[in-house]
Amino acid sequence: MPVSPVIYRGPGSVSADASLYASHIGSDMELEGKKAAAEFNKKFPDGAKILEITGTTGSGAAVGRSKGFKEALNANITICCYSDR
Repeated sequence: MPVSPVIYRGPGSVSADASLYASHIGSDMELEGKKAAAEFNKKFPDGAKILEITGTTGSGAAVGRSKGFKEALNANITICCYSDR
């Protein structure tokens, strides 16, 4: 009996062993965070202090977006506090 390929469909990054599925269909949350940071960088070229609203604490989407956001945010923009609401 032939084995059907497994295609993972879901949000965020896949934490399972990539050899267990043939493809992943979903959002790149780190890229979304980087895109958000790019907008902040344009809006506040001289720097700013900001609040980061992360979403559900510990969720793959929130973790990925926050990681991408922090990586791409200009050094003169300071995240002074966080909220998950």
